[in-house]
Amino acid sequence: SYGAAPAMVIGATDRDIAIGEVAASGSKFGLIIDGTISGNGVYTGVNGNGLVIGGRGGDVTIANGMGVAGKITASSSGGTATALRIGEGATIPEVRVSGTIGAEGATATAIRIDAGSSVDTIRNSGTLGAKATSSAGSATAIVDASGNVTQIENSGAISATGAAADSNRNVAIDVSANTSGVTLRQTEVAAGITAPSIAGDVRFGSGNDVFEIADGSVAGKVSFGAG
Repeated sequence: SYGAAPAMVIGATDRDIAIGEVAASGSKFGLIIDGTISGNGVYTGVNGNGLVIGGRGGDVTIANGMGVAGKITASSSGGTATALRIGEGATIPEVRVSGTIGAEGATATAIRIDAGSSVDTIRNSGTLGAKATSSAGSATAIVDASGNVTQIENSGAISATGAAADSNRNVAIDVSANTSGVTLRQTEVAAGITAPSIAGDVRFGSGNDVFEIADGSVAGKVSFGAG
């Protein structure tokens, strides 16, 4: 897509949508992306949007989860870029990334999970990245505004870059809306495989949160709520 319209939308204003599992797949996910989805704002100030699921009025249910072995990207020149937005009314048990989800713009977000949606688990063995195109901008790789994500596993790379280093606007993972507790695991990888990494701040909520680092690096501030 060239312009503000998302490259791909799943959802309707007047009815609910349920997507069943892909029977021939090992994961049995309802949505499997092996190709490329790209939303490019092109002109200055025009937002870029890659894949939008839900948020249009009708509920969207995707069986078992979604897998991204391909690429979802969004770019904007001076505007907001959101690669994957999971909107209100969307239910996706797991988001599994072995490919790439990336956004680049003045305000860049790789994965945004809106309030009123339901995602339990995010697993990344690929690349999740957000890059602000200005030091005055902001970059967020993963933000969950629903408070429903309870588990994140990383054996790949998660990064938020581009904003001023002392600005607190390079945020790798923001689950501060969660009050029940989130487990964030950076898992060990086999010999000869690039070690996993998280670059950017990590923000937890007020629940009993756990951050396990078995391998790789974490570069950024980690903040916990009252839990």
